[in-house]
Amino acid sequence: MAARNRMVAATRIDFDAASLTVNYQEMNVTGLSTDAQIFKMLNNSNVGVDVSYDGIEPNDFIVPGGSFVLDFTANAQEERAAFVKGQKIWLKAASAGAGTIYATGYSQRRQ
Repeated sequence: MAARNRMVAATRIDFDAASLTVNYQEMNVTGLSTDAQIFKMLNNSNVGVDVSYDGIEPNDFIVPGGSFVLDFTANAQEERAAFVKGQKIWLKAASAGAGTIYATGYSQRRQ
């Protein structure tokens, strides 16, 4: 039996930690390239980073070398949540760092 759904990956977003300041900055001005039912971030830098999904409120924090996955499909029945295409991610830190912060997303599509 063939798969009825397929996963579509968003274009990975890379952000240079040397650009971090105490004010929120967009990781990618165009936002996510597709809806994201699964969203992943990796802080491959040497500084902790505040994460915001609206550029105002702190929504999460990633320690240096830390990562997280938001899986909106986990335990979902019929209705599923997702970050929408174009969702922007903002970052800030107490100081600039060294390394790269990555974000990406995955979405299910019916074939």
